[in-house]
Amino acid sequence: MRPFSFSLLVGLLLGVCASAQAQLVLTIDTANETFSFSGTTTGTPAAGDTPFAKWQSSGSGSVGFVIDLTSLFSDSISHAELSIKGSGALDPLVEFVIQTAISDVQSFTATGAIFDYSGRSAPQKALINKLANFSGLTLTDGTGFEHISIVSAVPEPSSYAAMLAGMALVVAVSLRRSRSRP
Repeated sequence: MRPFSFSLLVGLLLGVCASAQAQLVLTIDTANETFSFSGTTTGTPAAGDTPFAKWQSSGSGSVGFVIDLTSLFSDSISHAELSIKGSGALDPLVEFVIQTAISDVQSFTATGAIFDYSGRSAPQKALINKLANFSGLTLTDGTGFEHISIVSAVPEPSSYAAMLAGMALVVAVSLRRSRSRP
């Protein structure tokens, strides 16, 4: 591979890795019934008895459950929880809240720890699995924090197609350059 093609490939990979850590990312592995958060987000929590930041989906629901996720984040938070409400075929209402003791600018950093939800009831598992179809959660309380992206641990077929197309382009450029030189 020529230096230009190699540097292009390295630049693309570094750009993707750098942008993936600029916000919180929720990765859901429906096959193993686990999820984890990665990344960091910085902003100012909403004021209240306990300062907090809240992200929410656009789904609907009134009956649900809460998962304590405090252990998945660094020591700068006092509490983190994921609330999922819904039933049937509709997208559930998802709320993620981080509470902190400080109302100034905060950075919330995920530890990368994995949460295993295989012991949950079948309806709860079904609601958690529906999250894999969401693109993210939007900030509703607090300022400056990035939205939370939601990704599936197993790439979709379109992701594989995009990776193959990118590799084919790099190979085509390399072959063309090597053939055009004497």
